[in-house]
Amino acid sequence: MEKEYRYLTTDLLVRPPRFAVAEEAVSPSYAKAAWRAKQMFDWAHLLHRQIYDIYADDRLGAAEKDSLIERVTDYYLARGEYAFAPVPKSMDLMEGQYFSQTFRRAYPRFNGLIWAYHWLQVGLYEPLIEGRTPAERKAGVEAALARFWSMLEDAPSRMPGFMPMTAAIAPKFSERHPRAAAIFDNLHMMHDIISDVLAADTIPRGRKREVIYRQLDELRDSTRNTMTWEEGRAMGEMMGGVAVMGGPVTGLIENRPTPSPPAGGTGHEHHAPEVTPEPGAASPTSPTPGRSAPAPEGR
Repeated sequence: MEKEYRYLTTDLLVRPPRFAVAEEAVSPSYAKAAWRAKQMFDWAHLLHRQIYDIYADDRLGAAEKDSLIERVTDYYLARGEYAFAPVPKSMDLMEGQYFSQTFRRAYPRFNGLIWAYHWLQVGLYEPLIEGRTPAERKAGVEAALARFWSMLEDAPSRMPGFMPMTAAIAPKFSERHPRAAAIFDNLHMMHDIISDVLAADTIPRGRKREVIYRQLDELRDSTRNTMTWEEGRAMGEMMGGVAVMGGPVTGLIENRPTPSPPAGGTGHEHHAPEVTPEPGAASPTSPTPGRSAPAPEGR
């Protein structure tokens, strides 16, 4: 996969297409095998782009932007069959299942590239919020892009060591729009889960679609395997803090060693999610009952 990695990092990302590329055009086999996943990703990515456009519109005041972002989030959630849950879901869905971490162990540079992109994807909100003028916002976005490119040097050593979480990377955005922040974390978790399912030899090829669709249903469910909002905000520090997730997007990077999660683990005690193990797979540890997340203050 060396050729593919070089193409992505030295060609496609350097000279990106003018318009969004249809996923079924570049990944036809995957799109056919997991069409619903493709649709859910497209719908969540559209929400990302809508929020970028809202923040970039200098005709809108800060209060108008916040109100409009909540409206487009409502619109996103109205398509419940394709919407990720707007509450924090247990990280063990990504870390504690029998197929978890397969992809990152087999393809660390590709995994790091995905996490670096997720860092940029949510991180761009911070300079757009913090910038007081169009020039300041533009400079902040350009600085974030430069930081992203620096992550690709000497890969994967400079890439995030854990999935960037929105509350850690974009704290101001997460405080203003907790539902959207949770949606994006669940979207990014699902990226990792699908990569693991596709890479896992423990799942027969003919059953990968079934497993993926079961995971999609789990990430849409706001009633099972959830965290409270406070737990969701604290999860970033439990995973090692912003330092292991790519560093802050704005301001000075904290000058401290980057902690590494324990080998084969995530730096926190595992409690397996309440999901049905696959036939023939090793049974996970005893499940932790799901907890319904209370609404954040002011919502």
